[in-house]
Amino acid sequence: ADQYTLPVNFTADTMSDEAFKLVGYKNFRRNNPRTDRFPIHRFHHIEFWCSDATNVYKRFQMALGMNLVAKSDQSTGNSAYASYALQSNELVFAF
Repeated sequence: ADQYTLPVNFTADTMSDEAFKLVGYKNFRRNNPRTDRFPIHRFHHIEFWCSDATNVYKRFQMALGMNLVAKSDQSTGNSAYASYALQSNELVFAF
């Protein structure tokens, strides 16, 4: 059986409030070993995939006051796609 399929007897009627009860951070237990946490020291950047990178980067730049540090678009000779990078201290967003 595929690990992502529900049991045959699983229906909306068999779901109980206990199955979805909020238990808080201290009492939380993971049931899926594929979701275990791992140590992260830092991220290089966070990349947002969007259909209109030019519009999105300008909105983020205006709202968060981030600086444009890199771009690749028609003005740089890239006619295939547009890509922009905004930076604020160590935080880098790529669109």
